Amino acid sequence: MDLLEVDVVTGKKTTFRESSRRALDALLVSEVLFAVIGPTALGVRGLPRMTRHLDVVVTTDDAFGAIDALIEAGFRSVTPVNRSEAPEAMYVFTRGEDEVEHFADLARIVLETKVDIAAVERYLAEVHPEMLSTLRDKVHAARNPPPAPPRPTRKRR
Repeated sequence: MDLLEVDVVTGKKTTFRESSRRALDALLVSEVLFAVIGPTALGVRGLPRMTRHLDVVVTTDDAFGAIDALIEAGFRSVTPVNRSEAPEAMYVFTRGEDEVEHFADLARIVLETKVDIAAVERYLAEVHPEMLSTLRDKVHAARNPPPAPPRPTRKRR
């Protein structure tokens, strides 16, 4: 994880590690069940990807508890939080220059690891069936990405 602690452009140490620990500690104390996904999870699995954000996923029922825990830990929600409606599929929180995202990109985990998607679907079907369609959409998008946009033409001088 050292690669995530240093800005590759400036070479300066980032606050990513401290912010990640603060966010994860806040979620642990709040007893909200969560999973770390995205680039940080890939790094732990040996597929490093440079990032300065932490992706976590929580159940819909625990979304506002997770939001409260992160706000109490000093994070600010970039995404408007409307508690009179169902929670959004994704919220983005910042603390300084670091981000914590709730529900994000699974593409590299799906494509580059031996994750058992069927087991994840079975778990969600039992615990939170309302999240199944979101998971399936993200897995489908990871396995069937849109074509890359055309390269811009270079202007000759």
